[in-house]
This record gives sequence, structure tokens and C-alpha cells, in this order.
Amino acid sequence: MVSSGTRGRVPRDICHGGRVDRGSSSCLTIGGLRVDRAVEAAVLDASQPAGVTAAVEALERMRAEHDLTRQTWTLAGEQARDEAQRAQRQYDRVDPDNRLVAGALERRWNAMLAQVAEAEARLATLAGEPPTLSEEQHHTFLTLGHDLATVWRHPAAPEALKKRILRTVLQEMMIHPTQEPPEHVLHLHWHGGVHTEVRVARNTAGKHGRATEHDVLAVIRELSTVCRDLTIAATLNRLGYRTGTGKTWRAHSVACVR
Repeated sequence: MVSSGTRGRVPRDICHGGRVDRGSSSCLTIGGLRVDRAVEAAVLDASQPAGVTAAVEALERMRAEHDLTRQTWTLAGEQARDEAQRAQRQYDRVDPDNRLVAGALERRWNAMLAQVAEAEARLATLAGEPPTLSEEQHHTFLTLGHDLATVWRHPAAPEALKKRILRTVLQEMMIHPTQEPPEHVLHLHWHGGVHTEVRVARNTAGKHGRATEHDVLAVIRELSTVCRDLTIAATLNRLGYRTGTGKTWRAHSVACVR
């Protein structure tokens, strides 16, 4: 993969098979933005049911882990108290003149008391009911689990994790370009043996993904004979049109298109 565009922000996927095998130029180079979005959509669509299940299971697992932790420290505290009481009884029965044995029993007794204190401190942090979510938080959590696209596109979602998810569900992807219609045909090979075909429109010569829509061009062409650029921009914004980069229209952008 390389980057292109005026600022080097447009990814391009390149096949070097021709160069490696035959010493010729690259056999295929395609823009990666639309392909990446198509693969992303296919993965999210296939993973939606699993997202809901994962959200519910995460809630149940959180409560189960809390209960298990509390039970573990309860048993540990009871065992430590029994050991401490046993060590105390042994210490009380020992001959005070036998300082070596008395010292060893005292150290063991203190060690057991320390374990009791630790268990009680841990249980204090786990006091009360297991952590729960409010109704609003519960709804939000399940919504995020159902709509994986929201989580996937969140700014805090790490790219490394996304790549791991893609490698986990996809075994390989093959691309076959067609001329009529101008498309990239993606063959997604999923782990488990299922194959999916996805078609992505590709740009023809002289076109790019940020070109102004034909309807917008027609409006600008018609209004430019009777209106100023500022008025045309306001009209386009009222109609809900956006520039090729997704921004609102201004007089300068209208002038650039003209």
C-alpha cells in the first residue's frame, strides 16, 4: 500500500506480481478508499448479530466475575481466620522457655492475621451488589453492541484492533477490475469457507471521488446566468447539496466550479 493525493492521504493498493515475476510494471493499482469502505461495510454487516450477543454476554460475564471474585475472597478469609486461630492456640500452648519454637509460631500467627486483613480489605471493595448499569447506560451499551459501525468509526477505536478483527474474519481478498461497467469486483474469502462478492464503482478517466454531482452542476449552470455566486451558494445550501468534499457551499466554491 502507498499513499497518493495532493496531501498524501489517499491510500492506494498495488499488486507487485508483474514486477516481481516478470520484471514489468505493477499489474494492478487501485484507490483504497472505496475498497476499504466496502470491505468494512461487509465485515460490519456480517458481524452485527455477533455484536448484540457479545454485548449481552459482556454484561453477564461482568456480574459473574464479580460474584466469583467475592466468593473467592470470602473463602480465603475464612481459611485464613481458621489458620490464624490454629496458630494462636499452638502459640499459647508452647513452652515460653522454648524461644525458637515460640518465635516461629508467632511469625506464623502474624502471617495468618495479615492474610485475614487482606481478605477483609478485598471484600470491603466488593461490598454491595455487583456493578450494574442504569437503564440508560444499558440501552446505550446494547445499542453500541447492535450498531457496530458506531463503535468501529469512533475516534478512540484503535486501528490495530480493527486490523486484527479483519484478519480474524477474512482469509483473503481478491480483486478483479471490469471495464463495463467500471467496477472493482471484490471476492471476500471468509474463514470458514464462505465467499462473498462485493462490487465497488471505480472512477473513469478524469473523474475522482470528490467530483461535484451532476445535479449541482446543472443548478449552478442555470443560476449563474441570473444570480451572483453568493446567492447560488445560499440556494444550494437550502436544497441540501454539499460540495465534493462534503462541505457547505460558499461563493468561492461556486466560483471555482464555474
